[in-house]
Amino acid sequence: MLSKSHLNILWSCVVSVFLVGAIIGSCCAGWTANKIGRRPTLLLNSAIGLVSAAVFAVARVACSVEMIILGRLLVGVFSGIGSSVGPLYMMETGPSHLRGALGVLQQLGLCVGILIAQILGQKDILGNTTNWPILLSAYSCFIAIGLLTLLFCPESPAYLYIRMGEYNKAFKELEKLRGYSATLLHSDVLLLRTERKMNESCSWTIMKVLKDPLVRKSLFAVCIMHLGQQLCGINAVIYYSTSTFLKIGMSSTQSQYGSIGTGLANVVMAFVSVPLVNSCQRRNLILVSICSVACSLVLLTISMALQSLSPALSYVIIIFSLCFVLGYGIGLGPLPFMIGSELFQQGPRATGMGLGCLANWLANFIVALTFPLLQQLLDQYVFLIFATFTVFLGIYLYKYLPETKNINPVDLSSFFYSSVSEDQV
Repeated sequence: MLSKSHLNILWSCVVSVFLVGAIIGSCCAGWTANKIGRRPTLLLNSAIGLVSAAVFAVARVACSVEMIILGRLLVGVFSGIGSSVGPLYMMETGPSHLRGALGVLQQLGLCVGILIAQILGQKDILGNTTNWPILLSAYSCFIAIGLLTLLFCPESPAYLYIRMGEYNKAFKELEKLRGYSATLLHSDVLLLRTERKMNESCSWTIMKVLKDPLVRKSLFAVCIMHLGQQLCGINAVIYYSTSTFLKIGMSSTQSQYGSIGTGLANVVMAFVSVPLVNSCQRRNLILVSICSVACSLVLLTISMALQSLSPALSYVIIIFSLCFVLGYGIGLGPLPFMIGSELFQQGPRATGMGLGCLANWLANFIVALTFPLLQQLLDQYVFLIFATFTVFLGIYLYKYLPETKNINPVDLSSFFYSSVSEDQV
């Protein structure tokens, strides 16, 4: 029989090993996507996801906590690869006028998945001692649907044309995607040829990306956005929403429904962001999102600090929590993945996006590790730390992030070239 302290250590291992797996997956994503292709990487990743679900399903029968840890590690690898290669594949296969909408679909799927998990995780549904193996492996249904769909999807024409030099095959895949002959797709073909000329002599390893001053500027901007996405405190608000609602006086049932309400608000904003990102400038959208998130965090802290003065402030806390989620959903949530794919040319894109997602998962790990301790030490004032990070993120992006809407990566490179030249002067 394990002691309470040993159980806490075991629980920490089970929770944190997912993020370790995600970090591993992010590190491997760029190399794998370049080595075997975008579509084969996603097919392989789907297989990893199905294996992880199978491990969860049999863990109880085997009476093995080690299998739960293994399942968490594998699903972490699955998440790390998917968060890197998924947006990359959609960006490279989608038409330029739908690039914004396609770029935020991953965030929409993520938000819907979180909401479904919150609902299924209720004690009277699957969140109990009898049904938890079903709850942990239920995501395999969505992976299976995605896998079957992916079997009928073409490879990225940009990958085939620019990286592999398979011109005829690239044009055939492009024709499948657009439904027209390649001779009529002048803008797509021109972009492929231009990027091919600019990347034909480079093998973009991690060290090459880190050493190239032009690409390093893009990489730094992407990593800062991914760090800010996590260090604004979204996971603290989502993951710990139930305990936060309990703390302000809600019953256990009410706090669970409040947590579901937060997840629902996240889904609503993810739906709203699809047409919004396609019609608005990306840079303005993420700056507005940052301002609303920072203000919501400050007001949330003030209302929690003054809660003892009036019971009505409990409802104000819920309102500001929802305002935080709504502000996050229009920019900080979906845009780092999408803008990241737009800032890089095809050559360094896979490696750069993999490193960006690595920064994202590392920040996620730091928040998960430190938030309970910081909340114990600082109580509600812990949210001011997140607000401070968010403000610094806004200042940096205001100064250094270019607009990417309706601008191809080749043209964007001139912005960073001028930035590098100014630094050298």
